Amino acid sequence: MFRKQGFLTCQNCKAILSINKSTYMICGISKKYHHIYVVDCVYMEAKKSIFVETFGETPIVKVLDFFLTFDSFDYSKSSVSEETGVSRITLDKIWEDFVQKKIIVKTREIGRAEMYKLNKESSIAKVLSELNFKLASSFAEEEIPKIRKKVEA
Repeated sequence: MFRKQGFLTCQNCKAILSINKSTYMICGISKKYHHIYVVDCVYMEAKKSIFVETFGETPIVKVLDFFLTFDSFDYSKSSVSEETGVSRITLDKIWEDFVQKKIIVKTREIGRAEMYKLNKESSIAKVLSELNFKLASSFAEEEIPKIRKKVEA
């Protein structure tokens, strides 16, 4: 999909999908699911999330960022691997550590796939979520004056 100013264009039918929060949505024309990332006027130009920019592009940071960003749904290891760009072998090495520390929790099984989501009850996950929010807020506070200057010019 092609990202532009708060919208995505469906690769299948070129329909424009409006974005305002993290969700899965179905294109009304092609009936295909699209994974929608958090986009708003402040973060539109960012290639990486603030969390990843701050802590680096390591597999652990990418997986943590994914679960912090998409905390409302559960995901299989394959989905997490595909969405984060972390190889399945590397993901398997860090996955058990996340489960043991109760950062993520198994929610259900679909066939042979085990589904996991962020454990919002975990003290570690709460601190990470708060940190992620504070990083985003700090970034927004720095960027808003820059955006205002561009608009005024």
